[in-house]
Amino acid sequence: MANSFIEQMANINSTSFDLIESLTDYQIKRMKKYTELMAGRVSDFSDIKDTNGLRDYLVDQNDFVRQILHNVNQDNKELAQIIQDYSDKIRDKK
Repeated sequence: MANSFIEQMANINSTSFDLIESLTDYQIKRMKKYTELMAGRVSDFSDIKDTNGLRDYLVDQNDFVRQILHNVNQDNKELAQIIQDYSDKIRDKK
């Protein structure tokens, strides 16, 4: 009985550490992705030389915002899947 409980707890701890690793990897990848996207926009902003350049930048900004919203939506789906996988693994280990 005690060994079974200890084994279950060890399995749950192992699965929890896997979750922490997955979440850490997820966060690092997102930070890198969004940092690169923002650095690109800052670079584009610094290239503005006149009103036409500003207009083009602002038009591109709309596309950039759409891209960010799409990325955030995809990232949320990926995060939900990580949590669902964890939940399934925990349930299966009982």
